[in-house]
Amino acid sequence: MPDGALYVFDHWQFQGAGLDAQVVGQGLWYSPDRGTRHPGAYSVPVRSVALFETTQPEEVTARTGEEGVIVLGVVTGASLSLSTLCLTNHKACFGSCPTFYVDDGQGRLALQAEGFSASVARTLEATDVDAMWTARPQGQALDVLMTNDALETHLVKRVRVLAAPRPAQTRVYRAGGQYFPAASVHRAVGCVSERGDCRGDVSDIDGREYISPADPTDLAARETMDLTFAPEPMLPGASAARRPHRGIVISARNSLLNTFVFYQLLASMGADAAGLIQQAERAGDDAAERWKTFGATLGGIEVSVLTEGQWVRAGEFLEVGPIAHEVQMVLLPDRASLGETRVRLSMARGNWKIDQIAIADLLAPVQPIALDPVTVLHQVGDPRSVAASADGRSGDGGGEGSPRAAERARGREDPTALRRLLGKGGHLATYPRDEYWLRFILPAGDHELFLESTGYYYEWTRTQWLGEQDLPLVALALSDPEGALREMAPLYKKIEPDMERYFWQSRVGGPR
Repeated sequence: MPDGALYVFDHWQFQGAGLDAQVVGQGLWYSPDRGTRHPGAYSVPVRSVALFETTQPEEVTARTGEEGVIVLGVVTGASLSLSTLCLTNHKACFGSCPTFYVDDGQGRLALQAEGFSASVARTLEATDVDAMWTARPQGQALDVLMTNDALETHLVKRVRVLAAPRPAQTRVYRAGGQYFPAASVHRAVGCVSERGDCRGDVSDIDGREYISPADPTDLAARETMDLTFAPEPMLPGASAARRPHRGIVISARNSLLNTFVFYQLLASMGADAAGLIQQAERAGDDAAERWKTFGATLGGIEVSVLTEGQWVRAGEFLEVGPIAHEVQMVLLPDRASLGETRVRLSMARGNWKIDQIAIADLLAPVQPIALDPVTVLHQVGDPRSVAASADGRSGDGGGEGSPRAAERARGREDPTALRRLLGKGGHLATYPRDEYWLRFILPAGDHELFLESTGYYYEWTRTQWLGEQDLPLVALALSDPEGALREMAPLYKKIEPDMERYFWQSRVGGPR
């Protein structure tokens, strides 16, 4: 309840429908501090409920109509027909936040982005921007498929496409809130990590990734990677004052280390997970900052450049999510060496899969155009309708007459969803297997496309977690994040070798 009180029903039913419905049944009422409880017969107005947690989320959603109601599932052995492999390794279940797919120009829908992956509660709501690196729309109509492929409730506030004007023969990279076309991009001539020569792993965006194992005693332990880039070419008569601005391009995604830490924390909350999350949300900004501090302990990929004999921090690649590769750029300081450029990356060992590290010669920044969806179609996905590999590529691209076009045509237009995704009228709540087709109209000309999403999500509780309650570990995570990660290290190392296999095969509805 909004004040922190809790009703636990043994037997219940709905009377009425929508926000005017009542939940009626026998159960227990708990005070906000859980210090007092009273058994009895209760009738609770749906519009007064902050959050439902139930083994029957579909029934609650159907009876309330989703209008302003947040429903979390409790995943039992029976309900795991959605994802049977979660029974085997419930700390490796697929988790994704909203995932977004766009035609890659080769007749396939390609995974482009996962939205606001770090926003695991309302108090952590954030806006996330992701490069849609392989998006190749056919014409000015851009169709984006937004899915819920996990055992989660997504609350999506807004989705926009950012179209950055792209000069001929360039790609546009995002560096924080700035967007730069790159006249040329160069591979490293040297790459050394604790695992040896890493040039082959990071030379191109090709799916071949650098990954190291996590530290066995401290999940926050860091590793470094040193890269060397050849001197930039100087045209005859050019001066250092006219040399192009440069940036380090990184294409990467998280390993499943972040996923495990999140799931382990939820398991440690046990049956109190929903209540503790709601308590943190009522506590406001102070609680949010404490959770953000814990979440930031693993950190991003710090980029430093050797300048006048000293390593100077240039910036950080920061992204959360193990599914979609994100492409970002860190600008180098103007006083970096005119000769070869030496760059050092520092990151939590085993927390990153790095596909490319390169250096780019940049043109003047461009201003992206923000585009809202013009139509939204909703369909509850058929788990058998999509077959693909775990790299996120699937099906056909949705051209006229294709099976994908027919699939989109089966969706129903949803003006309520459109209104909410425009940032009007609250959040759009989505549940496992939900699919939404968002259509955008692109401006004329060539553009680099980015996906901007705002929202938050709730992970569903697994019944296996209820027996693992460890509230001292939760307290440690807030008071001593590094200490909590040391406590979790042996648990992670036990399942690290099998995490990937279980994660991808437990996707709701199967691989996409």
